[in-house]
Amino acid sequence: MLLPVSKGLLRVDDPAWPLKNYESHVRYAYSARWDMHLPRRGVTNNFGHLAPFDYRPDQRPIVVIGDSYIESKMNRYEDTLQGQLGELLGQREGVFGLGASGLSISDYLGVAQAARTAFQPQAQIFLIVDGDLAESLIPRRGWRHFIQMSDGGWEVKYEEERAGPRSWSSRLLAQSSLYRYLRANLGFSMPEVHFQRGAAREVGEGGEKRHDDRRLPAAIDYFFEELKRTTAVSPECTVFLLDSDRYPLYGLPASPSVDSREIRAYFSAKAEGAGFQVVDLAPEFAAAYARTGKRFDYSPIDRHWNREGHAVAARAVKQALTQCNVHWSIE
Repeated sequence: MLLPVSKGLLRVDDPAWPLKNYESHVRYAYSARWDMHLPRRGVTNNFGHLAPFDYRPDQRPIVVIGDSYIESKMNRYEDTLQGQLGELLGQREGVFGLGASGLSISDYLGVAQAARTAFQPQAQIFLIVDGDLAESLIPRRGWRHFIQMSDGGWEVKYEEERAGPRSWSSRLLAQSSLYRYLRANLGFSMPEVHFQRGAAREVGEGGEKRHDDRRLPAAIDYFFEELKRTTAVSPECTVFLLDSDRYPLYGLPASPSVDSREIRAYFSAKAEGAGFQVVDLAPEFAAAYARTGKRFDYSPIDRHWNREGHAVAARAVKQALTQCNVHWSIE
């Protein structure tokens, strides 16, 4: 089929997911909405990520961890945070994007732990977007979540996406252009999946989509304790980028939020208290918009960053990494 109906992006059945994301070295196509907006084509790399080069374990890279903003199916690789950061640093293949749709901070912890073993990264960047905190407590098939045990301690649990290997029928459906169009472009899915993915998005006062949970501060504490315990990356080389609502900059209504302002502030304070670097992108976006008047996303169609949004983040990361002594093992 010549039209850019999403294809080729079949998630792997692998315990290392999402370090290994889609099937490796597969040609893919992507588009959004009924009118196939933002068409993209490419080839997955050896770890199933949307990068035009393979990830080699001996590179000691900078890893960029996040959800669909980092996976960035709607952008060319050269326009992504990891792509632009690699260019800014003069090491195009020294920055690895490790992003997958739907991840939360419970998944980010697993990715960081797996990346330590696979790549021994010198620096790690985490992009925190709305929903990344609240959704870390919600059981969803195919993702990790934090659970509190009977003794008051915490652990991470992975909910199996399916029982056993992918069935022949699901693979057959994955080859159907019509099914892929209905699922990826029109958002059709089984009701159970809608419930699980939407569980965090309960509408609160003022129309804000909130999932206020009294357990969240303790879960955030556990996240930082485990990250410090299991990572080999120094605190000055660990950067948390905090996304912001860009719509008011453009004169649009503010977006409904999932994570409350208070819990985001708590997360930021705990990160700084643990010695990690925290970069709030709100003032960075405001300053860039005042200079150029260019939007940072595909609003009002899509909240994901465009090239301009990724560029602001890449410049902020480069500035933050001046405190990190990175030694490249490749030329």
